[in-house]
Amino acid sequence: MASHRDDLKCDAIILDLGGVILNLDFQLTLDRFLFHIPHLDLETFLGREKQLQIFSDFEVGRIGSEEFLSRFNEHHQTKMSSKVFVECWNAMILDLPLARMELIRRLGKKKRLFLLSNINEIHEEALLRYYSTLSQEPFSRLFERVYFSHLLGMRKPDLDVFQHLIDENGLEPERTLFIDDSHQHIQGASKTGIQAIHLAPPHSLDTLLNSLHLD
Repeated sequence: MASHRDDLKCDAIILDLGGVILNLDFQLTLDRFLFHIPHLDLETFLGREKQLQIFSDFEVGRIGSEEFLSRFNEHHQTKMSSKVFVECWNAMILDLPLARMELIRRLGKKKRLFLLSNINEIHEEALLRYYSTLSQEPFSRLFERVYFSHLLGMRKPDLDVFQHLIDENGLEPERTLFIDDSHQHIQGASKTGIQAIHLAPPHSLDTLLNSLHLD
């Protein structure tokens, strides 16, 4: 696993979205759901070991938003409307700093730049809607390729998703840098030989990239 070094050499960079590019606050979504569902089972809502299967099914596109909501309501014995559910689900999304967007644009002119995100269709819609208020160009134009788990049918930290990016784009793992805010995802990428950096406080993507001399 790569650490914060000043001698990283790479031709390609793979960035995570939430928590790396897009600022998030998961507690906001949790608070909104708890307001509507005081008996919300936190272990199945947030827990990695006991998380409901519908969450992973939704994240890799095995089920759509309507079925996800239906099964969510069924499990919690609630009748949340689609509007209320989406408001709660998207409450975690904060902002995309303009300075960070400009940093990514500059980076894309120097390196092959990819996006790899575990994201569901509701959050993708919210992201693209928000980004359209910031720029007239499509969000995807910031990168050579964008990979969203719900469209790809794979998600991090599974090795197959990293291998898919390597094979499809002819990447050399030892010349590829991956930045993510999840230890688990970093470990998955590292197993393929990709240089991987865990983004954690006090660093932001901005300060991390500025601290690295990427040859």
